[in-house]
Amino acid sequence: MKSQEEKDDDKRIYTLFRGRCVGCFGAASEIHELITRARSKQALTLKNNRVPVCPFCHRSAHDNGYTEIDEDFLRNRAIELLIRFDVELKDW
Repeated sequence: MKSQEEKDDDKRIYTLFRGRCVGCFGAASEIHELITRARSKQALTLKNNRVPVCPFCHRSAHDNGYTEIDEDFLRNRAIELLIRFDVELKDW
């Protein structure tokens, strides 16, 4: 069960990325931690760590053995999308 803080941050993330998946730029419906909770207990509070994804991209990230290469790819796509939307990276 998500805390109210996490729900509020989900809304913030969806708004920043205009509801787009950072993997395929389709409609996002889930939030993915770039550095997973399994790797860091602070994953929910790390800056620039949470991104919106569609179910397909989210499943792909986890089903194929999520690696630092995947993390870098999604982080770079997130930055690209924010720049495209003229959003300050500091707001992420």
